[in-house]
Amino acid sequence: MAYPLRSLPACGRQAKGGPLFSPTPKTLKRITGRGDLHFITFCCYQRRPLLASARTRNLAVQILKEIRARYHFRIVGYVIMPEHLHLLITESRPTPPSKIIQIFKQRLSRRMRARKRSPKNQLPLPFPYDRNLLRCFWPARPLDC
Repeated sequence: MAYPLRSLPACGRQAKGGPLFSPTPKTLKRITGRGDLHFITFCCYQRRPLLASARTRNLAVQILKEIRARYHFRIVGYVIMPEHLHLLITESRPTPPSKIIQIFKQRLSRRMRARKRSPKNQLPLPFPYDRNLLRCFWPARPLDC
């Protein structure tokens, strides 16, 4: 099915006077197992710039290296933007790209949301719950991007 070329709003942004744009058709069929390249894009929760810091980007690259070594796929290219990520990867025979992305997202969000250990000689002080604390790193569904 061919889609007409036109100017489209950015991922997850609302077009003027129109509904929220969803870049993925609802009837999408994922075909894997043929050794193809896969171009994958995914956004942070509510398109927040959670990947803006150098620490986060370096951690994302480190996790990509770890996953690549374990699951034996190749990274042809990647771009890390403040609020989203683009990957061009090959397939891993036993592991589909969707599982690789799931593992990447879990590892990055868990490491970023992990509580920092305080030094042993520092007294713990109770602080009230921070209402601005982000509980999600990625959207619940890819179409929420």
